[in-house]
Amino acid sequence: ASWSITEIAEHIVRADWGGPIEFWLIHLHNCKRTLEETCKKMEGLDSERIIYPHPISGPLNVCQRMEFLRYHMERHQWQIENIKQQFKQERTQTEGYRMLQQSNLP
Repeated sequence: ASWSITEIAEHIVRADWGGPIEFWLIHLHNCKRTLEETCKKMEGLDSERIIYPHPISGPLNVCQRMEFLRYHMERHQWQIENIKQQFKQERTQTEGYRMLQQSNLP
């Protein structure tokens, strides 16, 4: 594979822009709509012959790019699930610590 976990992402694709979660949910929804429209426009075309360069992986045909996007999104889903799990563990530990403190009050 031409991609590794140590790749340095271009500024435009890094998740360091900030903003409220609502903004990102709208953005995700709009991307889905764009992808659906693109699929409709490609009906009847040979997706293995349509090639477009990727900044890290180089030229990818539509099938390869869709597989890359699937892998990429699954990776982000895994990252989100890990963050949620860490948050849940930290919250549980904090609540346990508070209960312990309250039980030791005179």
